Amino acid sequence: MAAFATLFFLISSLSLVREFIERQREYRSGGSSIVEGIVQNFRPAPKSGPAEESFSVSGVGFSYNALDLTPCFHNAPIHKGPIREDLPVRIIYKNSCIERVEIRRNS
Repeated sequence: MAAFATLFFLISSLSLVREFIERQREYRSGGSSIVEGIVQNFRPAPKSGPAEESFSVSGVGFSYNALDLTPCFHNAPIHKGPIREDLPVRIIYKNSCIERVEIRRNS
């Protein structure tokens, strides 16, 4: 059983690393879209159930699952993630993958 679990872990890890490298190459090639504005329609993950969060910026909708294994943005520690309503952001994305989130901080 331990050997099977180890094999499953290694195969899953290799798949995730390959996907991360592909996304990184696409990001560096400059083919991504950029949207800037204020976070609107933020729907945080519920206290129980799916860990799905969604929001929009300047009319562009985004959603992600905090528990997904993906190289795309999914940094949403339940109810303490960086995305909030009315937050000024700049998002770099391609298709449904959020590649980078920049949060404007007041100095």
